[in-house]
Amino acid sequence: MLHSLVSKFKNSSLTFIGTISLILIYKYFEGGDQIIFTSFENSITPRILLKSLIWLMTLLSLIRFIELINMFSKFVIKSAKRK
Repeated sequence: MLHSLVSKFKNSSLTFIGTISLILIYKYFEGGDQIIFTSFENSITPRILLKSLIWLMTLLSLIRFIELINMFSKFVIKSAKRK
């Protein structure tokens, strides 16, 4: 179970770092206002795509963190029962 916990921690950390990186790229991203696609009076720009990706990664990061906390609590309970 420890190996699974370490693996989940690694994946959660990488997702979090990826999300922070995307936020920094978005903050310093210049010239993303050119329209890529237009549909039903909605324009899609690189900034809109990047913002959507940030929201997706934020939700994914939150879900992975909650899974990590759940697995950690199971690990602690299992370890406490052994002693």
